[in-house]
Amino acid sequence: MGDIMYQNRREHLAQMLAVAGLLGSGTRSLAQNGEVITARVPEFTPSTLVRIRESAGIPAISAAYSSAGAQPTIISDGLRSADATRPVTDSDLWHIGSNTKSMTSTLVARAVEQGKVGWDTTVGEILGDAIGTMKEPYRAVNFRHLCSHHAGLTGETPVDGYATDEPNLMVERRRLSAWALEQDPIAAPGEKWLYSNTGYVTAAVMLETVYGEPWEALMQAHIFAPLQLRSAGFGPPGTVGQLDQPLGHGVAEDPKGEGAPLAPARLGDADNPADLPGVYGPAGLAHMSVTDLIAYLNVHCYGLESFLTPQNWQVLHTPPFTADYAMGWLVRPDGSLWHNGSNRKWYAETAFHRESNRVACVTTNSGDLESATPAVQAILSAAMTA
Repeated sequence: MGDIMYQNRREHLAQMLAVAGLLGSGTRSLAQNGEVITARVPEFTPSTLVRIRESAGIPAISAAYSSAGAQPTIISDGLRSADATRPVTDSDLWHIGSNTKSMTSTLVARAVEQGKVGWDTTVGEILGDAIGTMKEPYRAVNFRHLCSHHAGLTGETPVDGYATDEPNLMVERRRLSAWALEQDPIAAPGEKWLYSNTGYVTAAVMLETVYGEPWEALMQAHIFAPLQLRSAGFGPPGTVGQLDQPLGHGVAEDPKGEGAPLAPARLGDADNPADLPGVYGPAGLAHMSVTDLIAYLNVHCYGLESFLTPQNWQVLHTPPFTADYAMGWLVRPDGSLWHNGSNRKWYAETAFHRESNRVACVTTNSGDLESATPAVQAILSAAMTA
């Protein structure tokens, strides 16, 4: 789910560092073997986006940037489904994967400001009685640990036994969190960075327990509505049986191992689920338009004080422990904050840089990460330097 849900820590961190290398200087990137190479940042133009999209075999891309809070510049190209002729539009909705993590962290910050929890409130304090089987070290884990991937929780993301349309997500999230808290810790709290989707699920379970409402309702009430992100929702966008929004595309299985074309994941298709189980929503199952995604990035870039205090913006954007990972953001060498996300049917990247007053995002409906990642990186680099 996110960044990328199925990657192990080494692969994920290597990708993060590669992107940081590409976008930190604007003219340098990292080859697969780690060697620094020079690369000309492409122009952010429709023709460039079309060329990159077609070369990567991505059905559709929508990209946008904004400077100094101005109206975003948006470029979109391609098809909602690889097997249809309906083009995407600038107002279409896109699954953003683990870019959702910063939104869940922002929800924690809102709860802190309401006095519901503190950043140092622990798992033991909220879930200790409900999950009596958790390993003792987890009782001291707090929101700072969970939202920065320093809780010592497993990096595994089990999906078997969890449906994409769970009837009671609060119950199922607690079940998943209980499983994770029963596993042996990888490290002591705060000691080691380990990307963990179940860590974000556990943070959401803590909030759900405090408020008595599901994460989805809390997000709508405390993030989407106040920020007027009217297109924001959960899971893949669109209507079952209609092509009213882009479809995600996964790599089709090829028994000959020769590579197969991307296959659209149609909503409601039980044999080819369009998304991951709904219990993982807090870790990466939101969708929205690029216009709203840019608006959300602007709120973070400028630290909107009517939404959060400067102290909580600082907590969200500052790595608290051993890695360059803050609360749902990777802090890159140039000072910009970045994240990516994928459920293997979509891929998206976001970034903002306070010094240059620039925010940008690139969204695709391709889950072929081998081809989509470098394409998105190139377009995001162009958007951040346009």
